[in-house]
Amino acid sequence: MQTNGDLQERFPRYSTVNCTVTAHRSYGLIVAVEGDGPGFVDLGYISQIPVTTDAWPRVGEERRGVVLGVTNDGRLRLDIRDDDLALADRAVNLAEAMSRWSEARHAEPADTGARQRFYQSADTALLLAWLVRGKGRGSPMESLWALVGDAPEDVRRSVVATLTQDAFSGDQDAVDVLTALYRACGMALSTEVLRQMLIQQPPSAERLAMLAQAVADQPVIDSLRTWAMNSPDQEIRNVGERMPQRSSGEGGQ
Repeated sequence: MQTNGDLQERFPRYSTVNCTVTAHRSYGLIVAVEGDGPGFVDLGYISQIPVTTDAWPRVGEERRGVVLGVTNDGRLRLDIRDDDLALADRAVNLAEAMSRWSEARHAEPADTGARQRFYQSADTALLLAWLVRGKGRGSPMESLWALVGDAPEDVRRSVVATLTQDAFSGDQDAVDVLTALYRACGMALSTEVLRQMLIQQPPSAERLAMLAQAVADQPVIDSLRTWAMNSPDQEIRNVGERMPQRSSGEGGQ
């Protein structure tokens, strides 16, 4: 029989596993992990948005999950939310980044060492992008934006690139935070990254229109309009022509 220590070694925290849904319960899903290990998914970790039981994965359905830990009775706690899986898949060492984030989050304001250790993690930018996209994940957004704004330039640049790319891909949560993100990271740096990405990974006309409606800063609108009006795609040029013309005193405050 496997001990909890054996399970923790086999399934480290924030690793990903395959599982099969075996039952529905009032608190969530019962799953079999890697074929036979017992596990469960609390209802809050089934989907990013609240869903009814009708929308839960069916019994017999195979899913992937992120390991959150092992209970005292030897069951694995899993998270099957898509954005959390994407974070785990993209991270280099998510356990380390999460540990340093927890330390920085709970440190006294004068404890700059905890913040600097967090900034040094390989996954700092990825984790910050995940946090702000998820509206703080339980952390106050004001302090989180301060953490983003105080980050080294390479971290801020990477956060901007990550969330801008996600916005170009149609991630509405990423779109919703772009204005605050660009302001926190610095408008000059943010518009520089945006211009580079418009060339390297151009959005569709539909997504360009979505971005133009969401952002509130004139330098961003100017960058989007300039790129759109020089596009060979008539639909994109049409979007550029419809972009709001703000006066010089609006949008950048």
